[in-house]
Amino acid sequence: MSVDRAGFVLVMVAVAAAGAPACALFSDALACDEETPCPAASRCNAQGFCASSSAEGEGEGEGEGEGEGEGEGEGEGEGEGEGEGEGESATCDADAVVGFYCGGDKVSDGDAGSLYACNGPGPATLEGVCQYGCVVAGAGNDDYCHPAATCDATAVVGYYCAGDKVSDGVPGTLYRCNGPGPAVVVEVCGAGCVIAPAGQDDYCA
Repeated sequence: MSVDRAGFVLVMVAVAAAGAPACALFSDALACDEETPCPAASRCNAQGFCASSSAEGEGEGEGEGEGEGEGEGEGEGEGEGEGEGEGESATCDADAVVGFYCGGDKVSDGDAGSLYACNGPGPATLEGVCQYGCVVAGAGNDDYCHPAATCDATAVVGYYCAGDKVSDGVPGTLYRCNGPGPAVVVEVCGAGCVIAPAGQDDYCA
């Protein structure tokens, strides 16, 4: 780019007379460096021209915002994928045969309160979560979900240990009966359930 030296000098004199910083004028842009600073509300950019400070600030803000948004999206997606994979890792052990097993009985990484189906060694299929616990049956028999406990026909209003007028109860558990029908768990007895004499409520030891 050719610059008329006389014209350049006249511009510099006019700028100095007006009290403005000494910047050289090229086309519509002000050239600047350490010795020729820019007017107020602008600064010297990387290309050596005066630019508005607000314009550069907006550009930087937009760049930072886009970068943060992309980072958050990637992090959330990876976290969700990993969590889903970890929840489906139950496997049937090498000695499992075709049948149903509680988690922990020939099923590795399974929930002890859930029932799984195996077709021999390999992935275990979740059959369901047992509300009242999963029962490990004897050799050659399928494991199963424990049925709901029920109060026998001879039960009256009161508290009973499993097996004392309470069918399908979990051993060591105290139930409440309101006569024949569903039995309600009162407490799992840590030291065992005591069957009291006739006419008295059973209780935890």
